[in-house]
Amino acid sequence: MKNLYKIFLLVVWFATLLNLYNYTHFVFPYCDYLELLKSRFIKFNSIDDLNIYFVKTHKTASSALQNVLIRLADKRKMRVVNNLEKEAKIVQSQNLKNKIFFIHGRHDKQVAELAFPRNNSFYMTILRNPVDQLVSSINYFPSLKNASELLINNIENETFVQELGKDDRIYCLLRNSASYELGLVDCGEPYKGSKENLIERFKQDFDFVILTEYFNEGLILLKSLLNLSYRDIVCLSVNQGTKKKETKDRQWAESIIKKVSNADVILYNYYKKKYEKIAIWLKDEVNELKKQIELYENKCTDGREQKYAYKNVPFVGYTLKKNLTDDLNNYCWKLTIPELDFLDYINKKSDKIWNKFFSSIGKATVNFNKTLT
Repeated sequence: MKNLYKIFLLVVWFATLLNLYNYTHFVFPYCDYLELLKSRFIKFNSIDDLNIYFVKTHKTASSALQNVLIRLADKRKMRVVNNLEKEAKIVQSQNLKNKIFFIHGRHDKQVAELAFPRNNSFYMTILRNPVDQLVSSINYFPSLKNASELLINNIENETFVQELGKDDRIYCLLRNSASYELGLVDCGEPYKGSKENLIERFKQDFDFVILTEYFNEGLILLKSLLNLSYRDIVCLSVNQGTKKKETKDRQWAESIIKKVSNADVILYNYYKKKYEKIAIWLKDEVNELKKQIELYENKCTDGREQKYAYKNVPFVGYTLKKNLTDDLNNYCWKLTIPELDFLDYINKKSDKIWNKFFSSIGKATVNFNKTLT
């Protein structure tokens, strides 16, 4: 009997240690990270006045995240910014709030911070496993896909990629793709500094990062940060590539990725460790989000269909169900609409906000038009 009691005490002691380990290694990092993220919002008087600056990286599921942000902009009547240089000039006379930027474009820290001052703007982006990002880029973009054999044989040649990038920046996605778009390295360039300096520099530039491989976990964090609902963060993969990945392509990419994309590897691995721990404590919320996604996929769509972007780039989108009620039809349409069509919609809607603003400013500031030139 005494032996059984000793075993019981030993089990209790071990369970206590295990819980303590889990708490210190998983709960604390999750809470600390979420509190750190929320601390970035102290600078805002109201979440509704928040400016959002999103650097949209290629082949990272950024279009799905963009869909969430467009719907947020629509809901909160945010002013959409498409030209950072012009916005920087506007800010000189009027530091405007409740605006958003979410299109492709290489991050220029100096211009971005003039257009979206750091004291009232939330900077975010999305990263993907560099191996999968490289394979996806080569399989997706016609100019890369048509010359894939040549590119695969010469990707380790820095000068070769840089020369191609002078004529078409799409070739710059072959080496350190994300870091190039985030303004951390030049086209085709390897990163030559320390790991610590790169991470610190990146963290100074961006408040929040989502990983493609932990996309739902990132959405849950965004939901908490921006005071959103599950319905706000439901999103469908509306811009899925048509070619299936081949094992040999991935094996090749894995063999060279540290040589050609060392900066991307550093950043991805850093945030992957964070998300691995956070994911454990977001499991229930992620499962609820998955249920909501499945629910609206069934409510809204009649399956998949192939479509084309930019006239010649195939992708797999959704077929919207017919005869939906008005409210549901509007929501489902926004979930399933192709990226370019949705951008056209939100830009036209934002133009009305712009025009209203221009009218009010024009009465108060006679030199406003000169500011825009």
